[in-house]
Amino acid sequence: MDFNTEVLKYKDDFLKDLNTLVSYESVRDESTKAENAPFGKNCRDVLDAMLDMAKRDGFETKDIDGYAGVVEYGQGEETFGVLGHLDIVPLGEGWTKDPLKVTLENGYIFGRGVMDDKGPALAGYYALKMIRDLNIPLKKRVMLITGCDEESGMECMNYYVDHAEVPQMGFVPDANFPVIYGEKGGLHVGLVSSDATVIKKLHAGSRPNIVIGKADVTVDVMSYQQEDLFKFYCATQGVKGSIKRSEDGVTLHIDGAFAHAAMPYNGVNAAVLLLNFIGEAYDDQLSKDLYFLLKDWMGKPVGIEKDGLYMSFLTMNTGIVNMENNETDILIDIRYPNDTNADEIMAKFDAACANLTSNIKA
Repeated sequence: MDFNTEVLKYKDDFLKDLNTLVSYESVRDESTKAENAPFGKNCRDVLDAMLDMAKRDGFETKDIDGYAGVVEYGQGEETFGVLGHLDIVPLGEGWTKDPLKVTLENGYIFGRGVMDDKGPALAGYYALKMIRDLNIPLKKRVMLITGCDEESGMECMNYYVDHAEVPQMGFVPDANFPVIYGEKGGLHVGLVSSDATVIKKLHAGSRPNIVIGKADVTVDVMSYQQEDLFKFYCATQGVKGSIKRSEDGVTLHIDGAFAHAAMPYNGVNAAVLLLNFIGEAYDDQLSKDLYFLLKDWMGKPVGIEKDGLYMSFLTMNTGIVNMENNETDILIDIRYPNDTNADEIMAKFDAACANLTSNIKA
């Protein structure tokens, strides 16, 4: 068949269905969690929308208790899987287009999830639809599997593996084409401490896989000299900052730059910058030690840097920071090549923490 000619016949329907999927703000939401909706109402709704499309077109579907959905076509014992996901990261800020609507402009499609991963998952579905419509014979039963928790820890796939049929082979349309032969290991590292700090409150980040683009820290007092230092510090870092005084104390704000945790070098972590300033301007030891551990996206101060032979370098992103009432809890997203492993990384974190003045545990 002439694929380029055939695929254009589906363009309008594809964009209409993609707009339907994009219209759901399918971020994991524990507050609306319910039976058969383990990741909240919006994730449940977008999964229903995907399965309804398949039912509309005459495919067999399976609902894996709200964790994932399956669209099947073909017969036989041999199976081939196409794995995508329908959940998204939070919308964020700075959109010039409606993030919950498909917008076409200059050959590009805009909308949250059109690349990661609603668009590719739907492309897999439409490929299956074309195969059926053109009566192309298959040697294997095809299973299009769409999960709802890829962005927050893969709980959807952990549940699926324990409760549903796992295809014998397949591929994942959630990366760069033509092919990616492997994926870095993923590790979330938590840092905790109960050491005293001048920081009254610092809550920043929504997901570990996003560079913290904006952050606020509150302290009790700030001298005019420290205020001048903050302005100078922001200028030297090339970021915008602001100061707000209130009855609760003084709140410092920094605008960094959001980015995906797989490429932290494309972002500017506002929370890490604030830790650096507080550590030096207030001589706050906990902030100094945290900054030492977190300042380098390759993890050099921790000793975990690794430039892999096949998968390139390890990346490290500080994704969530919670500090209040002298209780500190930080979540770090690490992606590592196959030249190292999680046990080795954790051993080096433990060793690095042991050498600090502050009592920080990994």
